[in-house]
Amino acid sequence: MADRNWADIEGTLHEVENIPTLPSVFVKTMKIVSDPKSDMNALNVLLRNDPAMTTRILQVANSAYYGFSRKIESLKTALVMLGMSEVARLVNTVSILQNFSSSGIAERFDFKRFWYPQRRSGGSFPGACKVYRCPDGK
Repeated sequence: MADRNWADIEGTLHEVENIPTLPSVFVKTMKIVSDPKSDMNALNVLLRNDPAMTTRILQVANSAYYGFSRKIESLKTALVMLGMSEVARLVNTVSILQNFSSSGIAERFDFKRFWYPQRRSGGSFPGACKVYRCPDGK
């Protein structure tokens, strides 16, 4: 079974003409999060310059998944409420999904199979499929 899955992946990759690289906001976010001397302000300064990422973070922070008692309206508040690790997972998830969409892989990609082990291990933020509307929303 593992051989067949790898063959499917390899076949799909050969069909793709261009595999995009991760955006710089992802790389910079990971640097900030992995630096023990950095703080939430550094993350705020970086992410507030990316309107699309800011919007996604606010959408997630205000989703029913987290169930905060009040509406979160500022990026800084969302970052504090979610925490650095969760924001890093969110930036990772958004970056991956944006790259899949722009590369043409999304139509042939099995999101459910991708997210299932991620949810079980905590590797990506748990509500990814619900927030980003993966096929079947689970």
